[in-house]
Amino acid sequence: MDIAVNFNNTLLAAGSLDRILRIWCFQTMSPIAVLCGHSGMVTSVNFCPITCNGVNYLVSTSTDGSVAFWSYTQKSNERAVFQPKPIQYHEKMRPGQAQMICASFSPGGTFMAAGSADHHVRVYSMLEEEGPRRVLEVEAHTDTVDSIQWAHMGLKFISGSKDGTANVWHFEQQQWVHKRLSMNTKLSDDVKVDEDTIKKAKVTMVWNAKSGELMKILRGHKDEVFVLEAHPIDPQVILSAGHDGQLIVWDVLNSEPIACFQNFIEGQGNGAVFDAKWSPDGTMLAATDSHGHLLMYGFGSGVEKLKIIPKELFFHTDYRPLIRDSNNYVLDEQTQTAPHLMPPPFLVDVDGNPYPPSLQRLVPGRENCRGEQLVPNIAVGVGGLQEVIEGIPDPEPRSNIDRLIEALAQRQNLNTGDNENIDDREENFNESQIRQITSPRGNRLGLRRVGDVEGVRQSSGNWQRDNTTPWNKPILVPPIHEAIQQTQLEKLYSMADMEIEIWKREMKKRPLPPVKLVEASDHANNYLTNRKRKNGVRHGYRTRAARDDEQNDDENNSENRELSGTSESSHSNDSSAHEEDLCSDTTTSDTSSEYSDWIADHGLHLEPPTRSKRKPMNKRSVTPSTDLNKQRNQRLKKKLMTVPNGTAEVPDVFRPSEWLTEVIPRKAPYYPQIGDEVVYFRQGYNLYFDAVKNKKVYSLSTRCEPWSKMEIKAHEFVKVVGIKYEIRPPRLCCLKLALMDEEGHLTGNTFTIKYHDMADVLDFLVLRQTFETALNRNWSEGDRFRCMIDDGWWMGEIESMEPLDEEFPESYFMCFRVRWDNGEYEKMSPWDLEPIDAERLPIEIGGAVPVLPEEIQNTLYQPQPDEWPMGDREATCRRIVRGIDQVMSLAIAEPFITPVDLNIYPAYAFVVEYPIDLSTIKTRLENHFYRRIISAQFDRTGRSVRTP
Repeated sequence: MDIAVNFNNTLLAAGSLDRILRIWCFQTMSPIAVLCGHSGMVTSVNFCPITCNGVNYLVSTSTDGSVAFWSYTQKSNERAVFQPKPIQYHEKMRPGQAQMICASFSPGGTFMAAGSADHHVRVYSMLEEEGPRRVLEVEAHTDTVDSIQWAHMGLKFISGSKDGTANVWHFEQQQWVHKRLSMNTKLSDDVKVDEDTIKKAKVTMVWNAKSGELMKILRGHKDEVFVLEAHPIDPQVILSAGHDGQLIVWDVLNSEPIACFQNFIEGQGNGAVFDAKWSPDGTMLAATDSHGHLLMYGFGSGVEKLKIIPKELFFHTDYRPLIRDSNNYVLDEQTQTAPHLMPPPFLVDVDGNPYPPSLQRLVPGRENCRGEQLVPNIAVGVGGLQEVIEGIPDPEPRSNIDRLIEALAQRQNLNTGDNENIDDREENFNESQIRQITSPRGNRLGLRRVGDVEGVRQSSGNWQRDNTTPWNKPILVPPIHEAIQQTQLEKLYSMADMEIEIWKREMKKRPLPPVKLVEASDHANNYLTNRKRKNGVRHGYRTRAARDDEQNDDENNSENRELSGTSESSHSNDSSAHEEDLCSDTTTSDTSSEYSDWIADHGLHLEPPTRSKRKPMNKRSVTPSTDLNKQRNQRLKKKLMTVPNGTAEVPDVFRPSEWLTEVIPRKAPYYPQIGDEVVYFRQGYNLYFDAVKNKKVYSLSTRCEPWSKMEIKAHEFVKVVGIKYEIRPPRLCCLKLALMDEEGHLTGNTFTIKYHDMADVLDFLVLRQTFETALNRNWSEGDRFRCMIDDGWWMGEIESMEPLDEEFPESYFMCFRVRWDNGEYEKMSPWDLEPIDAERLPIEIGGAVPVLPEEIQNTLYQPQPDEWPMGDREATCRRIVRGIDQVMSLAIAEPFITPVDLNIYPAYAFVVEYPIDLSTIKTRLENHFYRRIISAQFDRTGRSVRTP
């Protein structure tokens, strides 16, 4: 669970294991909003300190791998209004450690950094016109990133990981670069330490943030240090705490402790400190320990009331069962009342025994109560335990006039403000009477009165349920004084202006050269998505997943990934694909049931894919020869795949790519779905072949070309009637395509293709709807157009139309030669072009305009009426999502809710061709990712048979 308070001290937010984010008014503790948007537990909650383009944001991260930006508005002296749907980034929705762990805002609130279990660090810009936008995503660690902290000033932050390193980040020349700090570093004059100290972080290390040099080591802890907090004002002071129960306030420059506190618990030893925080002014600090204690430290002796507070502080309503209404707001089960509307609770000890009235007055709302009103009703249970309960209802209904008279008297008593009368009433209600009433053994004189209940000790009246009792609803946390708030806002926005200035200044500089980037960031792969066109990255609009250059080099240099059909390979753990298997487009004995023909035309049945089955072999009366045995063993060796033991790191080549795990619908790259009517471009598939051969990803022969077995024109209308995936590596997508005529009827002929995502390889499959829309626009020479590249519209003009290859003069594939407004030339296809919106043009010639959500929606596939039940995709998706939510609430579904953690189960990546999970399917439905109902059914039913 995590909690956060907004900058104005008006809102309190909390996220917990129930996947729900709750917001309360910090003054009255009344609920403001209940937000449901995560499918995993909430791991962090943060308020953005500034207002971004007139909108406030509350940010939450979750184990479902998402970051949610909840927008809200709050006018002066009015309740905050939250939007029910957030701007949500689904990060790394693929098998593996996808959980988002931590997040933190920059001092000015213009940027937010987040760490996750997939080893990545991400940075989001908050001041974009269309809402928060990710500007950095890089795998900078080799283990979970579990801590993020910004510097007090500027665009600098540090990320910490379980791999034993910390990275100090800063923004420089259009790039986020970092210096790595290794916790294994030692000082030159460092004394020898024991092995246990090396394995556990018992010291605090002080580094030079600019040079990355280890300056000092602060020793004092005897066990692991898990808390490290910088002083909010004094840069020379830090706080450390850990499992040895010590809280040490350090003078960093002098390497000496300013103060040291030991959390010793009588009879139990030292209590490990789990968390600690400074107060905003730096004069106090609070900590929590492993025994549920709250520790507070500060200057002086503290407020006098703190001296009389007992060590055990509980309310009698703690741990009472709650129920939820239809909107997930909670109610007290016994009273059916919202907690903030209930009377102030009584103060009790850990056993439920109430404290005397003098301490009950410390409970907010009971300051002005009479002495008899500070004594609760006590119920005696079967085991002799007593419990504070609600008051017993009056035996007879009271008249309205009685209530008015009593209310008037109470107002008069309160208006006198005579504290002495209150004290006198409390003294008259002496301690002996209190003991007699509250003690389970206390005797009462006389017979039981009307309304008394056996086993219940009554107070002097049934005032606990009396609506006229003068409960004083106090302001629990007073708002910040206007003058103080104004000063803080000025400081905050000056920080924001500084961060924006740094960002703009560095963005105007030339990008860092590759050599310096490697030195500064230790082969980190960072990028800014909106700069790809200016930096010369080609074909971002039609490529699938633009993989790292590092991975491409790895593919070029890795000879053991080449597919070989010969018997030269003698490795028993060969996991390469074989040419004869790869190129085969006929139904073989071990793949006969792996494709499924999910087409409703021509009487074909809809069937999900089934597990591969061996074809029964005919028995022979003769014994195979030795040579046959050798050939069979060699073939078996080639098909065997080594599955790693333990928690070995899964190579990237075995991890499902982002292209195959996408959850957001996009125009490009094309994501294959069952039932798609697409246009297959022979030239594009040929370019894929050339890229595979040039980069030596695996070996291919002409037998793998579909046109070597049947006549295929420059472009063919086809329907996706079968999908499967194979792990070779690389992970191949295998499509069974049925040829169609121009009227959309199946011809009866089919062929198969196999491919994988490669950087800078253009799509050779285009949705027929997109293709026909592009042709109907009748693009010609001289036409102005815009093209969606990443998150921006880029403008250009068609200069000429000419075929890419003279062999296919009528092909539309890359038939246009265009000139971008920045002066560059490129080959484009008609379906890459969109009409220009005259009202949305770039400020500078050659610049870009951000893509609006509705503009993206207009480029997506529009379903046909017969592709969804009753022609209503929206209603169908909502209904299925509700069903998935019910399934996900079941205990038996827990292993299937989120992607499998490949760091814990690495073998999963080597066995399951296309992993799928409930949260991915749910997110795809919510985002209208599926083009038709059978595509969703294929993910839900067809892929489940491939889960081991």
